[in-house]
Amino acid sequence: SNGFRKLEQIMREGDVPLSDHELGDLRMSLMGHVMTGSEKDEAIKLFLCLTNELIERRRDAELFAKLERVAEDVIATRDEFLGIVSHDIRNMLSGVVSLAALISRLVARGDTPDQILSYTQRIQRAAARMDRLVGDLVDVASIHAGMLAVTREVADPSHVVAEAVDT
Repeated sequence: SNGFRKLEQIMREGDVPLSDHELGDLRMSLMGHVMTGSEKDEAIKLFLCLTNELIERRRDAELFAKLERVAEDVIATRDEFLGIVSHDIRNMLSGVVSLAALISRLVARGDTPDQILSYTQRIQRAAARMDRLVGDLVDVASIHAGMLAVTREVADPSHVVAEAVDT
């Protein structure tokens, strides 16, 4: 039969350029073919070859689907992270703009340098926090590229607490 000849060709060439549906049809054709003793042995080999090919294709499809889900989860996590960082930077930038406007009014009124200095220090702390957030974004890009370098250092946590209280 035509199906049997196609199967023999596939075995000779070692390539299975068929869809899953076509492979299934060939397997059914093989099962229905009336064969002699030697043809039966060859048919069993062909049947096993086709069955293995279908199994591999199914495994590949399942693996691809899993990898696709993982990639979607990674992208969702990245987008969530970027949303949080963007929100934090926007909030700090809003504080900087407000403090700069307040400083302009204080200078115009002739207020004390101590009060103005306090506001400029808050602007500097907000700018430092924004710089760290931008650094975090760079770290994410480095992680994605597989090139993140981590450096341990001893630090005093009191400035972190003071900064949190100040904001």
